[in-house]
Amino acid sequence: MKTLPLCVLVLGYAAAWGATAAEPKCPPESFEVKNTKFRREYDNIVMTATIVNKSTAECGVQLKASTYDKASAVVDTSNFWPASVRNIPPGGSENFKSYLRYDKAAANYDVVPIDSKAWR
Repeated sequence: MKTLPLCVLVLGYAAAWGATAAEPKCPPESFEVKNTKFRREYDNIVMTATIVNKSTAECGVQLKASTYDKASAVVDTSNFWPASVRNIPPGGSENFKSYLRYDKAAANYDVVPIDSKAWR
């Protein structure tokens, strides 16, 4: 009986996995962040907003929330999946809350989609 070297099996599995994970059904740009509000709460900046899936497929999205000082230098940043490991249906939305560290230098903020994935 012939056996395949382990590296062939691993590379074959990685290639098959990469083919399904490489092309998201809905790119990050197909999500819109709406109704964004930031407020100070003790030693945190609390961000609340709604993410809307404007694509034709159900997917999850990863967001990046950042605060900046007056010179546009990053003060704090946080990457997170607002719907956790759930997909947001086409045309659907998800309300979420996230926290950033409070810093008196923070003058501006933003939150942007940076990645997407179709959860199984």
